[in-house]
Amino acid sequence: MRIAIGCDDIGFPVKTSLIVALESGGHVVLDLGSFSTDPVDYPDYARVVGQAVLRGFAEAGVLVCASGVGASIAANKLRGVRAAFCPDVATARQSREQDDANVLCLSVHALDAETAAEIARAWIDARFSGVEPHARRVAKIAQLEEGLPAPEKEGASPPARAARSEPAPVATAPAAAPPSPARPATPPAEVARVGTPDGGGTREPRPAREESAPAAMTPAARHERGAPDALQLPLVEETLAFLESQSFLDRLWTKDATLWKGDPDLIRNRLGWLTAPTIMRAHIEDLRAFADEIRRLQFSQVVVLGAGGSSLCADVLGRTFSSRLGFPDLLVLDSSDPAAVKRVLDHVNVPRTLFLVSSKSGTTTETLALYDFFRGRVEATAPPKPGTQFVAITDAGTPLDTLAREAGFRHTFLNPASIGGRYSALSFFGLVPAALIGVDLRALLERARTMVERCGNTVSAHESSAVRLGAALAAFARAGRDKVTFILSEKIRALGPWLEQLLAESLGKDGKGLVPVLDEPPGNPVVYGPDRLFVALTLEGDRSHDAALDGLEAAGHPVIRLEPQDALDVAGEFFRWELATATAGAILGVNPFDEPDVARAKENTARLLAQWKKTRRLPQWPAVAEEDGIVLMAKASLKPASVAEGITTHLAQAEPADYVAIQAYLEPSAEIRRPLQAIRALLRDRLRTATTLGFGPRYLHSTGQLHKGGPPNGLFIQITGADREELAIPGSGYDFSTLKTAQALGDLEALGEGGRRVIRLHLLGKPAQTLQQLLHVLRAATRKL
Repeated sequence: MRIAIGCDDIGFPVKTSLIVALESGGHVVLDLGSFSTDPVDYPDYARVVGQAVLRGFAEAGVLVCASGVGASIAANKLRGVRAAFCPDVATARQSREQDDANVLCLSVHALDAETAAEIARAWIDARFSGVEPHARRVAKIAQLEEGLPAPEKEGASPPARAARSEPAPVATAPAAAPPSPARPATPPAEVARVGTPDGGGTREPRPAREESAPAAMTPAARHERGAPDALQLPLVEETLAFLESQSFLDRLWTKDATLWKGDPDLIRNRLGWLTAPTIMRAHIEDLRAFADEIRRLQFSQVVVLGAGGSSLCADVLGRTFSSRLGFPDLLVLDSSDPAAVKRVLDHVNVPRTLFLVSSKSGTTTETLALYDFFRGRVEATAPPKPGTQFVAITDAGTPLDTLAREAGFRHTFLNPASIGGRYSALSFFGLVPAALIGVDLRALLERARTMVERCGNTVSAHESSAVRLGAALAAFARAGRDKVTFILSEKIRALGPWLEQLLAESLGKDGKGLVPVLDEPPGNPVVYGPDRLFVALTLEGDRSHDAALDGLEAAGHPVIRLEPQDALDVAGEFFRWELATATAGAILGVNPFDEPDVARAKENTARLLAQWKKTRRLPQWPAVAEEDGIVLMAKASLKPASVAEGITTHLAQAEPADYVAIQAYLEPSAEIRRPLQAIRALLRDRLRTATTLGFGPRYLHSTGQLHKGGPPNGLFIQITGADREELAIPGSGYDFSTLKTAQALGDLEALGEGGRRVIRLHLLGKPAQTLQQLLHVLRAATRKL
């Protein structure tokens, strides 16, 4: 059964255990709050639980409050709700069998958690008898209700799950001249239906409140500037009004999967992030105890072995907070590049290192290869129990879960299956590494909870900072500004790659999407095209970017300014951006919880590795030109006279709304990054296009979905080189260099199969020096454009 549950602050502790009991019984539970013991008003939660039942989001509701009496009085003010206060099992059964109760009210003052669960199970299992005189009495109750006011938005019909209209196609502007960001090309209600189940029947919007928006809505209000706030522009307000008309927030918090394109059952099982800040609070003490155990055992380093969402949050928290005194250092290894693997190996003391093997699916190729490699290194030191240096973070029942049991891992943290990889920041994937380096988990989750309260269903879409942000991202994208360019305070700069993956992989599909632009070298405002939207995430008091942001606004570029209070607010940003991304996905008509195009590159890689095992060779794209240690590879009918000519031909395809994506299968080091950043700046200034940089194969788990499934407006330049290190992967039949090469070729093939414009440049000499030569070639080549 699908059950909506709510509570006041007194009922919160019992609600958490009650959810566990109901879910263990096979029920689907919609947790509608409250999400802490902070004081709240029980009528608010009686309203949302009652409305969830009336609209068909849930088959029954449960309210857990101090006495339970007030909640039942409040819920019964909604026409159609029959709330029953039940202090024991017999009363619970009778309320269902004889009175057809659809909301159960429980008292935490009179019941302990175990008894509350017993009553709830008995109530849920009971059914209305439908016989006389019970049917006659329930009918008379309905007659009495005729004198009660209708529930809020009564005219809205419950969402039909059998037939759902697809979102209308997004209107795209001509590439050469994107429309002004002042207004969308078409009214929001005509370009995105946000999962209206029957193609019509929109609801009346909740009236906007008169008071000014909360601080989270206008974070840069303290900074005086003449340009209008990008979050308050008409195209954003119109999109918010449309979301209100669709009851977006109410439907979101009742986990109405028909808000998005795709299979509702699959989507519903990816919405656990909505309540992760609450659920994970119950694990704080266990995580602290585990961290204390690791300290007592004198582990000096913790290495996260993962990829994509399973490792990015650990990287954010490790780089943002560093390790507290007396806690181990944290390293994150999310690449199969042999030089990156060797760098970590050289940095750690293997016998004193704890390895976190992180993978939601438990099948990630890089993660398992890294585990095999470091397992071999640990066993080489001959410890009595090598498995105790490994910890798994995964979903229940995955191959990694099985491996951890069979290989004697120290511990396995089983993450809630309903939390998707890139939405898993505030779950075990982020919190286990954070605990091990001494981050204050209670303070971290409290910041996340604060953001949840600001964005929850007790506020309107206009008042929710996350929904407003998501509406802005989608509205500006529809107006042609789909290159979301981030500017971050140095202290929280590590948040950038997490944001990049969240936006690119969630929204880049079905030929739509946003292009996150991260760490692009700053330029004069004149070099940015009309496809840019700037987002500044700067800590309170950080004015180092103000002059540049003011210059961008003065040049007519929209700038969204968000000001987290301090570094702990990254937890709030995790939730704000997750909700904003889900909002944007609903507006754009895409499923923000899948990654349909990632599999193509993975399948190509598996096929190439199988071929390698048979022939010890990998196929290569044809070399069409070579000069100065640079080999140009391209599937082109005409052979250029030189590398420079071939690059010029490729870049000459650039249109104003395009972007250039550099995919570097090179060592992810500062020495390599510097010339690549110079190349980005050159291409941006000469072509007036946005540029992105991703190190392979890491970017496959971040922007790879966007590259293959998003808009066909990318010009791709894959750069490879010879690896200096040869590190075998035990039991695989190949080494890390071969794995990385197969991944590069697999993605190259997938891009080509998808009709993307791509060339490959292979560096024959030392990468850093040859990249400088490539920079000289590009300077000459782009003068002709």
